[in-house]
Amino acid sequence: MHVAAEDSRFAHTGGLGEVVAGLSEAQASAGVDVHVLLPGYSSALAKLNALGGVEALGHVEVPFRWGTARFDVVGRDVAGVKMRLLVNDAFFDRPGMYGSQGSGYFDNPVRFAGYARAAATWIGLFGQDPDVVHGHDWHAGLALAQLHKMRTGRRPALVHTVHNLAYQDPFPTAAFELTGLDARYCTVNGVLHEGLVNPLKAGLQLSDWLTTVSPTYAEELVGEAGGSLAGLFEYRREQLSGIVNGVSVAPAPPGEASDRSERREALCDEFGISPPEGPLFAMVSRLTEQKGVDLLVEASPPVLREGAGLVVLGTGDPGLAIELDGLAGRFQDRVGFMETFDVGLATRMFRAADALVMPSRFEPCGMGQMHAMKHRCVPVVRRTGGLADTVRDARHPDGWGFVFGGDDASGLRDAMQRAAATYRDRPRWAQLQDSGEARPVGWERAVPEYDAVYAKALAALSGA
Repeated sequence: MHVAAEDSRFAHTGGLGEVVAGLSEAQASAGVDVHVLLPGYSSALAKLNALGGVEALGHVEVPFRWGTARFDVVGRDVAGVKMRLLVNDAFFDRPGMYGSQGSGYFDNPVRFAGYARAAATWIGLFGQDPDVVHGHDWHAGLALAQLHKMRTGRRPALVHTVHNLAYQDPFPTAAFELTGLDARYCTVNGVLHEGLVNPLKAGLQLSDWLTTVSPTYAEELVGEAGGSLAGLFEYRREQLSGIVNGVSVAPAPPGEASDRSERREALCDEFGISPPEGPLFAMVSRLTEQKGVDLLVEASPPVLREGAGLVVLGTGDPGLAIELDGLAGRFQDRVGFMETFDVGLATRMFRAADALVMPSRFEPCGMGQMHAMKHRCVPVVRRTGGLADTVRDARHPDGWGFVFGGDDASGLRDAMQRAAATYRDRPRWAQLQDSGEARPVGWERAVPEYDAVYAKALAALSGA
């Protein structure tokens, strides 16, 4: 049973939803009886209904001080996965999943504590109890804590995956009662961290096994990348596994040109720039400091003057959007920027651009580089997290990308210039494309690794 706030088939804002959808489908294809339990966002319910309607499966009730919240459980099978939604319009019938107009909803602690408690209650009423409950990110942490307290009877093994430690959403201890836990959990050995109730920390503390989304990120979490939780990751190092995400490669869009040069020309036209003589670089990203957007703005002008082009797609920090607009204004015929979220356009960029730029300051796994590789778009990445695990530098004879280190723009500039120079050697460039395309990046590779983690979690539970 996956407990998650996102699934890209029905509701998502980024990589978390893509992981839950891809992993669960691959597990179902491998013969696993797999369920996904999501918040009943109105948009997710509409998409599930559009597939042919949903079945009413029951309801659960979650008591709060001001009254009881009822969550109706509905679902249907999708590609072998038993999709389940916890529906309560007061909690989830809203324009955004987490917030609107750039800020989170003020009652998110109530919304997601309610979701977590409803999820745990539904799992407790499951009938044929799940062997493993796999929680994802902070949204599921309190559900795992609720299940942890079932010490006196049989409970499922608990696995918690950290997709990105940057997102934790703690709330004041004055609101501890939202968790529905007894006072023994209101400690540093329970859900508290730095004087706050931290849902992510709850899952990290109380699950039988922990995973994150690449081996390198797992190592980074016990050090500087772990921040104030590094000590907890160090304490649980023996129960922490890093498993690289997979990707489901999108097919060619209907009517798309079969020739890459034609697709490249069409993409440039879509962005309002001229096809460059040198490589066409692309960035598909949230506009955040984490993603190194500012590094790209600083590093790219010399490369652009040497004949390259650049197209950028993403939304996020308004200040970074202004910087990208300024870059496009300086290089009107060479730089195109679209401030939007468009999965179809992102796929067209992977299939038409020559190189994908990912200068992330930290990147737990990254999925764009794997999409790019399968579409013969050469990755240019910073050596961190999953980028270090999935891209080998072109200095190696069988490499398929350009990898740089350091924290400033000079490393990115050098990597882009190396890419531009290699692009002129078309046979070598084709070798990079061939090597990247041949890399195994599908979810079927990850399923056995998760099977092994589940076995370890079950063994840890039986030995507890």
